[in-house]
Amino acid sequence: MSVSTTKKRLFCSRPFEHLNVATPAVPGQGGGERGGAFLCCTGWLPVSIGNLTTSSVAEVWDSENAREIRRSILDGSFRYCKRECPFLQTESGPVQVVDDVTDARMKEIIRDNLDVVTEGPRTLNAAFDVSCNLSCPSCRREHIIESGSQAEIIQLQKRLQDEAFGNLEWLTVSGSGDAFGSPFFVKWLRTLEVTKYPKLKLHIHTNAQLWTPQIWAKISPEVQARIVTAEISIDAATENTYVVNRRGGDWNILLENLQFISGLRSNGPLKYLKFDMVVQENNFLEMPAFAELGKRYGADRVQFTRLVNWGTFSEEELRQRSIHSQSHPRHNELIQVLHDPRMQHDIVSLGNLADLIADAGTLALEDDAGVESGAEIQSLTPILLTRDLQKTIQFYTAVLGFFCDSQNATWASLKRGSASFQLAVPRDLDKDTDLSFTGSFYFQTSNVDEFWETVKDQAKVCYGIKTFDYGMREFAVYDNNGYLLQFGERVSLPVLNSTKAKSSKRIASSTSTADA
Repeated sequence: MSVSTTKKRLFCSRPFEHLNVATPAVPGQGGGERGGAFLCCTGWLPVSIGNLTTSSVAEVWDSENAREIRRSILDGSFRYCKRECPFLQTESGPVQVVDDVTDARMKEIIRDNLDVVTEGPRTLNAAFDVSCNLSCPSCRREHIIESGSQAEIIQLQKRLQDEAFGNLEWLTVSGSGDAFGSPFFVKWLRTLEVTKYPKLKLHIHTNAQLWTPQIWAKISPEVQARIVTAEISIDAATENTYVVNRRGGDWNILLENLQFISGLRSNGPLKYLKFDMVVQENNFLEMPAFAELGKRYGADRVQFTRLVNWGTFSEEELRQRSIHSQSHPRHNELIQVLHDPRMQHDIVSLGNLADLIADAGTLALEDDAGVESGAEIQSLTPILLTRDLQKTIQFYTAVLGFFCDSQNATWASLKRGSASFQLAVPRDLDKDTDLSFTGSFYFQTSNVDEFWETVKDQAKVCYGIKTFDYGMREFAVYDNNGYLLQFGERVSLPVLNSTKAKSSKRIASSTSTADA
């Protein structure tokens, strides 16, 4: 099924303007061989378009893989993209509704259905050196400085300068290690002749441990002036958590350097400053304090993201850390944290955690009236009675796209996505049971308009697709037994009350030229 709907077609500019040159495969980093080229970060779009150690920028930029990925955007399927992408989840940054695209070149690409981009990339992520001064558990298992790979790294730097910098508007250093922790990237910053590239601006991604006044002074004023955006990975709001999540880092040095960087934001050259936290079991309670940290040091954006396994965790350790998972025993505590007033500040972005707000919208955060018990209710499975099991299975599989994963003569189990239920033929003692049901079954879905188009002529309609003032776009049909089935998708309303406006601020993703 397409990501885009018949009513709301989406477009992502990344594959048409962005080049990510990736790292070698090392513990905690993933990726392929050094110089692997991608049209987005490898976490969200892992299909390679070539390798710059053996091919030119022009050859990889318009390779068959690159063109195929672009076609998947133009046809609305996004079939090579992972749904966990924070931009795709929140329809922000490079992901927009087609009708909202204003960039002249992107509008031309959409209009003419172009999968070849002749002018080369506008933005480049230099992620081909994993050297870093820290060894954060969410990123790597050990401290890495690529001292033995100098020739390869410098060769890639030269190729990119010679072949890609002419059209380049943004250079990110570094998307794989640390801008100041890599001796090769630091030297690149010190020696880059930016006057040759009048359009070029720089985005620095760092843990800030080495971003000191002394290091900054060694970068030429011409390069300093081009460093206009920065992203600081911190992952904590207290010293005890910081030394665990940013292994090798010093909390007091961080705060001292943040004070210096805050001055660069206030007085220039920085025009945009973002703080990052990868949310996990040992830091989620610090999220509101992290938002306050961002405000204190003048951050334009405080970005929260889900934990991703880059190969550093076992399956069990990942489960223990993944607080965003609904199966995590402390997940409801995270939902409560997301509703903290400090999380409603304009600078806060929940990125790919935003859907947790929507998913929890109908759940009670606290059980003030429940009977205390040592038992924990782990799931709820509806069982629908039917006189004609096979006809009902046919309806749900052929019309609604469910999958029958198990059945016998009197019972069946059906699933689609995270929704599941069972069918059963009435037992003898139920033979006179009226199969009517006074309630309804409500399915939250994506692409509800497209789903409506596939269902409306195959089922008895209760009401057609429309948007309601409680923020859901939905329709309802009856199954072959007469059960009422509602299908809805959360949408943004044109006019929001104050409460919903605050919520929209929380779920707005980071939007800056550095992220574009």
